Amino acid sequence: PGYASIAINGAEAIDIEHDNRGHGLAKFTLSDQGKHIFPEIASRDTSFVMYYEGPVLINAPDTINYTTFATMESDVHEEGGAPTNMTNAKPFFTGNSYGSGRVFSTIAHPEATPGMRWLIPRMVRWTLELEYIEYSDNAVRPALFEKEILYTIDMLKREAACFNTFLYGTVEEKIEALDWLEETVSWSAKRWVQGLLFDASPIVRARAAEYIANSEFTHYLPDLKVALKNEKDENTKETFSSAIRYMEEI
Repeated sequence: PGYASIAINGAEAIDIEHDNRGHGLAKFTLSDQGKHIFPEIASRDTSFVMYYEGPVLINAPDTINYTTFATMESDVHEEGGAPTNMTNAKPFFTGNSYGSGRVFSTIAHPEATPGMRWLIPRMVRWTLELEYIEYSDNAVRPALFEKEILYTIDMLKREAACFNTFLYGTVEEKIEALDWLEETVSWSAKRWVQGLLFDASPIVRARAAEYIANSEFTHYLPDLKVALKNEKDENTKETFSSAIRYMEEI
């Protein structure tokens, strides 16, 4: 109720009153059909990608049949009073024919997952029935994360404290905050890290550039290039240049 739906993938969302159930790095498994689309991770028993309050899907009462390419294995229920055992064992990636075309659906956010953003162009190629192409080693890094990381209430509080640290903390505190946010794949840190490219400390500026490159925030390439032009510290210049080269080769 209250949700717009174009009803083109054969699925419907349930438990939408608890859509703000939480987020984090969720685990998923591929079906045989999914392994054909994503051979780069076909040999992995479990892979991980960012999930952010996504829908819980079941079959819709219509005539559209979809194929499940991946299954959600994480039970996300930390926020919003969400019930347990709602998200796990539900479709994660699905695909179907519709009219003269194809529809690929995902409840997750590969585009926000370092090492897994290449899943999106592969989904597009499946939809358009184009030949699959290889992606660079900088892009395909499925082993970057080997465990589920679901944000708890305590982690959310620490995340907020990290952002406050960026405003008022010492250099050491800012570095510690950046390390933790990157390690836990913070969803909300991206806007804060962008600004740290212009922090008063060259050490913080360099660490922010590393964070951006490691996280594949390619939309911040223009910011990095501007920061490089304005940078006076030689070591930080080299870090900026390295980050730029890395992202340009993704």
